[in-house]
Amino acid sequence: MMTEPPKSEGSEGSEENCPICNKPKSKHTPEKVLECSKKMREFQDAKEDKSEK
Repeated sequence: MMTEPPKSEGSEGSEENCPICNKPKSKHTPEKVLECSKKMREFQDAKEDKSEK
């Protein structure tokens, strides 16, 4: 009998969603990780620029 184990919320933190594309980080390809981290950095930089003024 092959059944999938129940997916509990926050198990091992593997199902954490990416704040940029809202997809699970575990499903990201290396290219997608790079793309999302680049967007995240741009967002952080823009946020910091506004707070300095």
